[in-house]
Amino acid sequence: MRILFPYPREFGYFPDLYEYVTLLRARGLDAFYVGIQQDQALDLPSYIIRHPDKDVQRQEFVRFAAEQIAAIQPDIVHTFHFRGCGALPLLARRSAKKWLVDVRTIHVETRDLKISSDFWLRDRLTWLETQTYDYILALTNTIHKKLRPSIRPVEIVPLGASFTKLNSTARSCLRAKLRNELAVSLDDPVILYAGSLSPTRHLDRIISGFAGALDSFPMAKLLIVGGSLKHGLATDPLIASLLDLTRRLGISRSVLFTGRVPYSDMPMYMAGSDIGISYMPLGTPHQYQPPTKLIEYMMAGIVAAGNRIPANEGIIEDNLSGIIFGDLEAEIAEGMRRALTLLSPEYQDLRLNLTANARNAVRDRDWQRIVDERLIPIYEKLSKER
Repeated sequence: MRILFPYPREFGYFPDLYEYVTLLRARGLDAFYVGIQQDQALDLPSYIIRHPDKDVQRQEFVRFAAEQIAAIQPDIVHTFHFRGCGALPLLARRSAKKWLVDVRTIHVETRDLKISSDFWLRDRLTWLETQTYDYILALTNTIHKKLRPSIRPVEIVPLGASFTKLNSTARSCLRAKLRNELAVSLDDPVILYAGSLSPTRHLDRIISGFAGALDSFPMAKLLIVGGSLKHGLATDPLIASLLDLTRRLGISRSVLFTGRVPYSDMPMYMAGSDIGISYMPLGTPHQYQPPTKLIEYMMAGIVAAGNRIPANEGIIEDNLSGIIFGDLEAEIAEGMRRALTLLSPEYQDLRLNLTANARNAVRDRDWQRIVDERLIPIYEKLSKER
């Protein structure tokens, strides 16, 4: 079976796409990715096909993807939804037997990274684009509801994490390597925030909350992994503003920024951290976004902590499989203090019990199981349909 994934981003930074392509190929399926070329020096395998212009316009990328689909003649085109993807089946329907669209996120931001005020219109446009496909996948119940009623079948396939990658036998070596690169002692507690960096995420609250927690845990470090699609670490204006905040708070030596990191490197950052923070502002559409990194924190066995929003509370239970805290800076600080306290030797049993519960809570979210038990059966069902 030949599967083609078109998406106007570079390969290797989106966990779901990376896992789908690599795991399907490991299962003997002929999987291809059509994206853009971000790093010209990067040597990628032949099944990764890239448009040479990293700033290509969406309509041009759609035409490029349609050309590749016509050349490869896949059995199934599996499109991760992007604005304009509804035109792909209209341009190249005869070049593939079946068309599947995967809606992985709620579109909450405008191009200038502000919270959009026209959610209903954006949701309806997404719905309309999905109807040009034969089958629709939704990542969460919230997204599923937004896509109903639908002319096409809609099925939920959840977000995952890789147990194998996050729990390798090299964890201790990866931990030492990261700590060495960051010049952080092996004994210093590290709180990890990994994910999208955007003004609408209000990471200033995370940093301010961390400043409050430092009063009780002065050796702690906050590691922020992520960055802009268009800027490197040195030129990212958002990181520059957050760095300025750390200087004003007097905590610049305790907050570390990495910029964007490839998905393949994330196990090292998980292994090198003790606590993982999932924060999405309450009262904004972000509160319904699937918490990608939260599942990875739990799978990796580090203490998972998140603010009190539906997306986080749907996955972790406070004091049982993680820590839930409020949205205010003082509440964020208290949540971090609770998590940091669990790292003390006297609380080791409690921490190990909590992280074991967390792993158990996401045991069905392993990417391998999702591909084998959810994704491939959908492909097989589509292939049998006329």
